[in-house]
Amino acid sequence: MPQGRTADAQTRTLVEKMKWMKPGQSFFVEGVTASDMTFLRRPVLKAGMGIRIVEVECDEIYHSHGVRVWREEGDYDVL
Repeated sequence: MPQGRTADAQTRTLVEKMKWMKPGQSFFVEGVTASDMTFLRRPVLKAGMGIRIVEVECDEIYHSHGVRVWREEGDYDVL
């Protein structure tokens, strides 16, 4: 399978998982930068959710450098 399709499938999987998260919930990805996670911004916004991507020097839970991604409220939540 071509590289691009794999990334698209992984992105779709992450977007579907974020739909199950409540606004205000977050997940942490260790050892990456905020720019590494920007691929999520457009698909999440297109799905009607809000997203906030923040690079942290030392995550308060995992005590390491990485990125915390928050699920924020969006049109998807207004039913």
